Amino acid sequence: MFKLLKITLIAVSASLLLVPSTSLADGKEFGKIYTECGLGGMFGSAIDDRTASQIVAIVTNITWDLGTTASSSHFTSEDTCVNKKAQVASFINQSYEKLEKEIASGEGEYLDALASLATDGTTSTAKYTSNLRANFAKVVASKEYTALSRYEKAKRLYEIAI
Repeated sequence: MFKLLKITLIAVSASLLLVPSTSLADGKEFGKIYTECGLGGMFGSAIDDRTASQIVAIVTNITWDLGTTASSSHFTSEDTCVNKKAQVASFINQSYEKLEKEIASGEGEYLDALASLATDGTTSTAKYTSNLRANFAKVVASKEYTALSRYEKAKRLYEIAI
């Protein structure tokens, strides 16, 4: 069973290397559809490790139906692609240091992007940013903040951002 899974992973990885990295009409790259959409996107988003998450997503989408649900879910209903919480968590993890600075200053493109990802349209960006800054100031002011790892700091930001 393990050997079959290993062969499948190698085959899927090799086939993805052959896929051109051109963008589709709406700007989403082909590879992102296979890692963020369909059944694979749902299963993969539950895994914290980004590399493992992408492998699970790709293997699931390819083995389940050769990626049909991934591409059809992307084109018909993008909300079946990686959920908002996963997008926010990923964004915070990838840009924590920049977010930390911009939240402190109250402005910046990363802060704007976070507000856009985390809000649902019922809260204004200004109100979201104000609440985020107030709550993040409490986190940063806590005694244990400086002893936290980068991951723990990002996790704390995620908990107040979502």
